[in-house]
Formats: sequence, C-alpha cells, structure tokens
Amino acid sequence: MLVAMATGYLDNALNTTLYFRNLEQSEKVGVSFLLGEAFTHWYAQDRMKIEYLVHVGGLSSCSWTSPTTPLAPKTGASPPAAKSRPDFIGIRRTESHVFESKGRIRRPAASAVSKALGQVSALHSVNGKAPKTRCASFFMLRSAGTEGFVSDPPVDGKGSGVNFDVLDALAKAYSFFLDEPTTDLLADVSDGYVGREIEDGVYFGLDKKVFAAIQERPDGEQERRRRTAEIFAIIADRSQSYEGRRERNVSAGPDGTILIDRRSRPGSRQRIIAK
Repeated sequence: MLVAMATGYLDNALNTTLYFRNLEQSEKVGVSFLLGEAFTHWYAQDRMKIEYLVHVGGLSSCSWTSPTTPLAPKTGASPPAAKSRPDFIGIRRTESHVFESKGRIRRPAASAVSKALGQVSALHSVNGKAPKTRCASFFMLRSAGTEGFVSDPPVDGKGSGVNFDVLDALAKAYSFFLDEPTTDLLADVSDGYVGREIEDGVYFGLDKKVFAAIQERPDGEQERRRRTAEIFAIIADRSQSYEGRRERNVSAGPDGTILIDRRSRPGSRQRIIAK
C-alpha cells in the first residue's frame, strides 16, 4: 500500500494519475483520506519542523479529560460535537501541536472547514500544556496538481485535554519496525539504517541509533523521560545528515526514517532516423 500511495495514485508532479481518476467514488474516498494524512504528515515535518505526528488514542497511557467550561471555538469554527477528538498530536520536544487531517478531490465547502476547525477547537491541553498550534488541514488531489490549505485561527477559552506517555507515542510512530519480530529486519538497508524490503527493490528503514534507543523502554518515569530526550537528541544531531541523503529515489525523514526505491527504471528510448 505504501508503494501504491507513493507511485500509483500521483505522478512525480503530484498530479493524480489516470488510474486514480478511474477509481470508483468509494475507493477515491479511502485513497484521498490516506493521502490527506500523508500530506499532513509531510507538511508538519517539512514546513513546521515537527518530527512526529501520532494517533495517540490507541495508547494504553492515553486519557482524555472533559471540559469544565463551555468551549470557545476558533474563529469560523462550528461548535465541536461532544467527545470530538482531532486526528493527530504533533510532538516536537518541548511543544505540541494538534491536527485534523482531510484528503479530498475538490476544494472543501465552508461548512467542512468549520467542522474541522471545531474538531481542533475541542482540544486545549496536551499533557497539561496548551498546544502551540491547532490546525485544520485539507489537501485536494487533482489532475492539475495537489493543493493544500492549512488553517489555525486564534481562540480563547478552556476545553478538553489529553494526557499520554511521550515515549509510548514515539514507539507508535516507529511501530512498523517494532510490532513485527525485529529479527527479520535487514541489518543494512542503507548505511546506518535497519529496515525491511516492502516490495521488490523498495526499502523502508530507520536510523540504527534511533532504533536501538526506542527498542528499550524502561518502566521508571524518570528513565522514560531520559530515553525520550535521548531520541530527540539523536534526530537533532543527525538532522543535516538526513537532509543530505535526499535525492530522486531516496526520501529521508527528520524522524530518522528512510524510503529507498532501487527498482530498475527503463532507459530513455532512442530515436533512429534513417538517412
């Protein structure tokens, strides 16, 4: 699915492919949703320098607090529904961010934007602190190219909160490498990375130092905070190295992940002109 998302539905210019445009409407909805999440992830990492976006709802350490006062929605937002929760929590060392992600094939109606803003309006506290941003993000997949719209209007007031263990959240971000038996990981998918071949010639890897650090998750709260700080220190120290690896067939992320496409590509056709 990762390869199909990266190469089957959009071309190199991020225009939708003929294959995507010929999908049934219900299929387009599912693909658009996943691509919307992917572009939101890219936007957070590349434009806002947020290393991690995580669905925290599934964490065993996650708990939600109910609002004690009426919510004051963001400007232009419709009042959030009861128990409304946004898609992602963005994690960046000392700050947090909130995202509601939407993928579509058309520009959103004003009512859709208002609803998304209402969803991010519902959350006013992440681990006891106000998030730095609460963004409603829309990415429209079109034949003329992909277009993004991200909104974070101001708001006052108090609302619900979420609390979770940050080390658990980082482990979830790396679940592709941790959930399956780690013994089947290739020791060297690229220099300094472990990972798996996800399709013939396509590899998904993780920085060996990050992998070693996230594999061991101590029980004590102080030790867990120290391990979390260690992971953030590793990716901060190696950020320039990650950027230096990026090329046409190699995508390295600021979180220590890497996607490598080693498939052979057909050579350019030569024209033979008879004289």
